[in-house]
Amino acid sequence: MVPQTDNNTSKYAAKSLVCEACWNGSPFSIDAFQLMRAAKDDTQSSGYTYTTTWESIRASTAKGCNWCKIFKGKNKQGSLTITCALLPGSGGFTPIGTKRMVVYSLSAGSFVSSKSSFHLYTTDADIASGDIVGRDRTLTLTSPSTYKLALDSLNKCLQFHSRCEKPQPCSLPDRVIDCSEVERPKVFITHGMKGTYASLSYIWGGPQSFTTTHNIGEYINHGLDMQNIPRTIRDAVVAVHNFGIRYLWIDAFCILQDSVEDKNKQIGQMHRIYQNAYITLIAASAMKSSEGFLQDRPARVPDAHIPYRCSDGQVGTVYLANERVEGYDATRGYHDELEPVNSRGWCFQERLLSPRCFIYASDTLKYHCQTETVNIGNALCEPITGLRLPKDNDDATLSRRAWLFMIWEYTRRDLTVPGDRLIAFGGIAEQFSHVWGGRYLAGLWEDTLIEDLLWEQQFQSRVARPDIYLAPSWSWASVLGHITAPNFETRTASGTDIGRCEILQCGVTLESEEAPFGAVARGHLKLNAHVHEGSLIFDDPSKGQLSLKVQVPRDDSANRGGELIELGSRMDSHYESSAAVGEIWLIPLMWDKRNSFADGLIVVAANEEQFRRVGCFHARYGKLESYWVEMRTKRVVTII
Repeated sequence: MVPQTDNNTSKYAAKSLVCEACWNGSPFSIDAFQLMRAAKDDTQSSGYTYTTTWESIRASTAKGCNWCKIFKGKNKQGSLTITCALLPGSGGFTPIGTKRMVVYSLSAGSFVSSKSSFHLYTTDADIASGDIVGRDRTLTLTSPSTYKLALDSLNKCLQFHSRCEKPQPCSLPDRVIDCSEVERPKVFITHGMKGTYASLSYIWGGPQSFTTTHNIGEYINHGLDMQNIPRTIRDAVVAVHNFGIRYLWIDAFCILQDSVEDKNKQIGQMHRIYQNAYITLIAASAMKSSEGFLQDRPARVPDAHIPYRCSDGQVGTVYLANERVEGYDATRGYHDELEPVNSRGWCFQERLLSPRCFIYASDTLKYHCQTETVNIGNALCEPITGLRLPKDNDDATLSRRAWLFMIWEYTRRDLTVPGDRLIAFGGIAEQFSHVWGGRYLAGLWEDTLIEDLLWEQQFQSRVARPDIYLAPSWSWASVLGHITAPNFETRTASGTDIGRCEILQCGVTLESEEAPFGAVARGHLKLNAHVHEGSLIFDDPSKGQLSLKVQVPRDDSANRGGELIELGSRMDSHYESSAAVGEIWLIPLMWDKRNSFADGLIVVAANEEQFRRVGCFHARYGKLESYWVEMRTKRVVTII
């Protein structure tokens, strides 16, 4: 235990952090802190308010006042009104019980206040540690104390988190690395043996010089040469050994990389490998396997170090960390979406499927589970992208929204091998199938098929369709780039009069029966639908600007029709946004009979009898009438 500083010493140290005006008057007096604690909300009318001048702020900043320096006003003049409040933490910051200080500043003559929100942290040795739960980061990731802090977070989860399932005895993967001899770890054939193991999620970053192939006998009998294997693999072996776990699963060494048959088999088991792992190590900060992840981390640079009057009257000190950090700098704040590992497609499901993770992030070591994400040692932790897979009793609407967001998040990531588009998402799909049931069709679900067919390619990420076959054209997996899967909750709510095309048949043929949620060899979709002639009009061919129009049949009895109606469109690739796409047809899939919207597919002939998708169209929110949809007789069409 770190001994605390006595109050007199602490008070003297705290006083030295700010100017005389701040210490003796505002805002660090006893009365000021009482009013700050009494604040009910983060509005400007709550908390402690005082007035100073910009000239005083600049003079005190020049003399080293840590409080005055947080106010930025190089050329401002006149008086300044400041309001401060101490409130519970917000916005997903952890640990639970974190406090924040909200600061408003209003210059004389101005009608708009400047607002800043700072979360507070301190050290174990500081007197303020009794009030402030947030701590500074752990920076040395290889020390015995760091391993202990990490295991403390894991054990707290196992003891107290009701949402987190307890690890159960399970069969080991077919092959694991035995880390009991850390200098010469060996590949171990498990033969269905039960036990505990860790897994690794990381970025290869290019071809690997050392993997398991026909050389497996060498790795089984003589082990891996720790001097030659990539640093990330070495770090994983060392970390797992120090966590007291014997076995480690790493794809490069536990899958026969020169065997298509073994790859298909292991990929089909991937969801179970990560789900059953006692812990997954995520090398989040490493851009390639040669970088490793056990390096010391950079210290956090606080916005200020200021006095803090505790609730029992003692005086300690705290550090301020601004909620808003411009740009990405690990010394100032943390943005998990910018970590290298969070740009990779395979790593997405590896994290989601893992019930418990140690995340070796750019700032420190984090523990992630199905309940929370925290920095070890109660270090102040910025909000983390909190995607988690649904459970059987989760709300159906929320799980549907989660699925749509999974597609959005997954497709913004990169895959080295385009053919992995469905494979690297298969474990996520399988977990949703346990919750929903129903048939899975190359990234879409039979029970929500019409809505699922209306995915859109983000304009900024459109590229040419890949040369290899990835999926049927009606699946988002058939194209590369970032996909948005719209949510139709409000448009299909009760009270609407929705028309839909009729789905007659939909099916896919799997590449491998070992991977039922993996790659497909082919697929077809048969609809009974209204099919309309369409035309793409290129407003500026050099920029790919186009407009989509539908030819509406003439209805003399109603005295309407016969005109071209312009629709909104989103094409699936650059090629399909060009004149080369040829003759097009429009297939409305879903429309409101009261003319508020119509959505459907843009298709071209694939052969004499079948079509393929090249985009989607929409007419929404009453801006474009949808009366034309049912003016064509239905016909049976097949899309491949």
